[in-house]
Amino acid sequence: MISKQEIKEKQQQLNNDQLAEASLYHRVFVQNPDGAELLAKWIGAHVFGDSCAYDASLTELAMKEGKRQFLTAITTKISLAEQPHD
Repeated sequence: MISKQEIKEKQQQLNNDQLAEASLYHRVFVQNPDGAELLAKWIGAHVFGDSCAYDASLTELAMKEGKRQFLTAITTKISLAEQPHD
């Protein structure tokens, strides 16, 4: 049986891994001017840009939504990296 201490240690390791990944995204897309420019361009095009045409196919709609989800994942990781941590 797994002890409470083992569960706590595993959770802490997962949190550390998530923070390390978030820090990497922060370095690439915030601290690096080229990465920041690219992220701004992507957000402008895929979040604030034109929506799909009225007669867009399911594939086009799915691709647009996939890009938005990708950008949401990036910005969520950046936000995590910017939060104060213990």
